[in-house]
Amino acid sequence: MAEGMEKEVLSMAKRLKGQNEISKELFEQGSRLLFCWTGRVIREEK
Repeated sequence: MAEGMEKEVLSMAKRLKGQNEISKELFEQGSRLLFCWTGRVIREEK
């Protein structure tokens, strides 16, 4: 089961799924979340 940041990423994906357009604010929020999450995953893999 997803926890923490993974849960946030999945929640964001559900919010955005099927939307043709998103606000700049939501795009920036989602982008920051993905950058943080991928950075964490990369650091864990080292």
